[in-house]
Parts: sequence; structure tokens; C-alpha cells
Amino acid sequence: MKEKRKADKEKFIKSFDEDPEVQILNGRWGPYISYQKKNYKIPKDTDPTKLSFDDCQKLIKNGGKKPVKKAATKKTATKKTATKVAAKKTSAKKSTKK
Repeated sequence: MKEKRKADKEKFIKSFDEDPEVQILNGRWGPYISYQKKNYKIPKDTDPTKLSFDDCQKLIKNGGKKPVKKAATKKTATKKTATKVAAKKTSAKKSTKK
């Protein structure tokens, strides 16, 4: 019980009077900004305790995640397997015609 209370105290880093929904929290993978039930990553080279309200607003505006390249690799993998399956089906048809 004491460990959970300690972890909850360490989680909160900073909030702002301008907008109480903007909070800087410490999470499992590092500090982040919580705003309107969404989380925004803070770059590793910035100190979360020194962030101002304006800095947080900029990070929220630019907080969109980069597109994941894994989706592109999955598409190419499915195309390759589809062509292999099609090649196997055509070769199987040719052998039955003889």
C-alpha cells in the first residue's frame, strides 16, 4: 500500500493555472503531457520540470505520431504470399490437365 502511494506521488510533475487539464506526468516510459484524456510525448532532450504552458501547447499541436513503417511491410508481405499462392494454384491446374 505504501509503494502505491509513493508511486502516485512521484507520477505528478507539474500542472498549470492557465488550463488545469494540462498536466505533466511521469509514466512508465518517461514523462508525458496529459491533456483532455490524451497523452503527448515529451522529447528526451527536454526537461519536463522546466516546460512552460506555451511549450506544452506547442507539443500538443505537434503531438501527432509519425506513421508506422510496419504497416507498409505487412502489405508487401501479403502481396508476396498472394503471388506464391496464385503460382501454386496455376501449377496444380496444369498438372491435372495432362
